[in-house]
Amino acid sequence: MIVHYFTLRAFIQELQPFLQNTLIIESFTQTKDELIVTLNKIHDEKTCKSLCVSVKTRFNYIVLRDQSKRATKNTVDLFNNIAGSTLQQISIHPTDRTIIIELDSSKRLFIQLYNTESSNIILVDEHNTILKSFKRNKELKGKLFSIQSRDLDQNILTDLQHFLSKITNTAEVSILTGIKKLFPILGSVYVREILHRAKILEPTLIKNLHLDELTIVHRELQRLWKEAFQPSPRIYTLSEKEKILSIIPLHHLEDNQVETFSSVNNAIRVYLAQTFKEQSISDEKVELSNKLQHELHRAQRAFEETSGAKLTDPSECDHIGNVLLASLQHLKKGMKHISLENIGGDSDYIEIDLNPELTPVQNAERYFEKARRARTAEKETQKRIIDLHRKIDTVKKLLDSLQVCQSKVEVKEYKKVYEKELRAFKMIGNRFEDELPPFRIFQVAGGYEVWVGKSSANNDLLTMKYAKPNDLWFHARGSSGSHTVLKVKSGVKDIPKETIYQAASIAAYYSKMRKANNVPVAYTERKYVRKPKGAPAGTVTLEREEVIFVKPYLPQPVEKI
Repeated sequence: MIVHYFTLRAFIQELQPFLQNTLIIESFTQTKDELIVTLNKIHDEKTCKSLCVSVKTRFNYIVLRDQSKRATKNTVDLFNNIAGSTLQQISIHPTDRTIIIELDSSKRLFIQLYNTESSNIILVDEHNTILKSFKRNKELKGKLFSIQSRDLDQNILTDLQHFLSKITNTAEVSILTGIKKLFPILGSVYVREILHRAKILEPTLIKNLHLDELTIVHRELQRLWKEAFQPSPRIYTLSEKEKILSIIPLHHLEDNQVETFSSVNNAIRVYLAQTFKEQSISDEKVELSNKLQHELHRAQRAFEETSGAKLTDPSECDHIGNVLLASLQHLKKGMKHISLENIGGDSDYIEIDLNPELTPVQNAERYFEKARRARTAEKETQKRIIDLHRKIDTVKKLLDSLQVCQSKVEVKEYKKVYEKELRAFKMIGNRFEDELPPFRIFQVAGGYEVWVGKSSANNDLLTMKYAKPNDLWFHARGSSGSHTVLKVKSGVKDIPKETIYQAASIAAYYSKMRKANNVPVAYTERKYVRKPKGAPAGTVTLEREEVIFVKPYLPQPVEKI
């Protein structure tokens, strides 16, 4: 519940005095799906803090920490145009888990913490046009930003009669479900707390509750709502792997171990520290489990659809074909249907549809062909059912074996044991793809990677084995130096000029012209690079090329994990 609406609202209220009028020093990422914004008070340059935001699926959080040390590798600047801005106001949307940061530049940063794929961090201008988004930037950039928020009928909270009217409209469901529908913002834990305080069993149907019982539920709802404005944060430990952070006391969990805090931010920090410490199993296990569950559901759905599919009866088609052959004298081309004596059938007569464009014999043959296709379909369906059943059993076995893994070492061993099955389901890549390429690796504008050779033999390896035909190949013109490859995904045609210039700058840096201010760099697609037979290591020829002039430059290298 670290991104429950109540928690986020309390977090904003608590930190508003510090966050308001702070200067944004930088914003960057060095961990997947986490943004770090470095802040300091304008009149106190020594007080630097880091606002850390995670939009990782199913593990969102926002927390203020002491200044995070920026890594020397594998770190990328994001939202560069907010550096130097002053944070004027921070608030939360009235009914949505979206935090709004207003800057002095008329820009706004929206932090959406839904614990789903749609969680995101979005920067907009004064017209609400998206300038940059943390995730799905290509898809969202340039579009108008809006929040699809849920309506919250405040009258339900303040007006007992209005509450009773609304809650009794859903009389056929449990009281737990009914309140969650009226107040989706509450979530299950707080609704359970309301019912516990009201001494109402969760599964009780609304229609079975008396008026005085519903009145008590409404009273406890109001009390809990008021408590949420006076946070008293605490962490309940339900088990080694399950903890709940709440900003109010939860009486229905009072039998569990509880730790109280004077600060919401401190409670979040401790909760995260405990979570990270107890995550002995890597995120890789979660990712594998999700993929296997998805594969299992797909296979089970396909099995049900295939098993329940209505197939044409081949014996019926054969029977109709034989009836037609035995009654050719009654058939004429142009007929659309006919009623014939049902020779060898259960009934006296049989109604048969005909193709008017076919001759009598061709119509009979059409039914025989239908029978042949039906038999083939039967065999294929049976084979598919067997294959799907085998697949379901295999995936269940993989899931069961994965669940018992309790450490990164065990997950690694699991992948070795079931390597064949996991590769067949495309859960892990090919060995060649899994290995760390033996080159210098950099990240440039647009998220592209640039690979650079380390020696003459290494240059050959990069160009002739690792580079794909549509990758861009760079080399300082008229000078010895490293082969440099800009990795390009399939289907990408328009590569930003800034990306190309940065790759060329790297090629210039790894040449003997490193100290020059203006270096000519030739570049072309890898498919136009040839290695003459018998040529020394690192020697190639170009069938075509373009030349640009750049200043040697070197960004931070990227370490693949």
